[in-house]
Amino acid sequence: MPEIKTPKIKTPKDRFLAKEPQAVESTEKRAYNSQTFYKPQTGENILNAHTGHIHYKDVITGELKEIDSTIIQKGDYFEMDKASYHLRVPKYTDEFIQFDNQYEGDSHRIEMKLVGEKKEFIKTDKSHLLAKDVFGQGIDLELGTGYDSFRKEIVINEKPTDLSKDLEFKFELKVDGLK
Repeated sequence: MPEIKTPKIKTPKDRFLAKEPQAVESTEKRAYNSQTFYKPQTGENILNAHTGHIHYKDVITGELKEIDSTIIQKGDYFEMDKASYHLRVPKYTDEFIQFDNQYEGDSHRIEMKLVGEKKEFIKTDKSHLLAKDVFGQGIDLELGTGYDSFRKEIVINEKPTDLSKDLEFKFELKVDGLK
């Protein structure tokens, strides 16, 4: 299945440089939620601060790098590993999804697996996966990655025909390393 092409979403750095094209980032001054830019024509330093993370610490180099929440397909699984958390999603819903927290050396893993019908995850755009009809006809599971979050959304596409009983969405969970 060909990957769906979507327009490139600009990073916080791209948006800032569009307003201040002569500015140069001082990467050694990066923090999880800020960037510092130097304007050579005026000698000013400008702090570009954010309420959430825009950088993550590379576990190998220790450098703060720009977050990229793009999900990449690698054979029989999908992966996102350019944020303060890492995500690995199997191609099918009958295997465990792995979420690893990597913030400041904290290392815990949460794994979840759907209890129900085996369905395939498909990539719908750069940061979303979808398993259609996984909880019955018209009830999908959508997974999404962001700068500091992994979202699991149950999408009910139409009103269920039988409202006499509660809808149930079951997951098997494994948690390791929580303090």
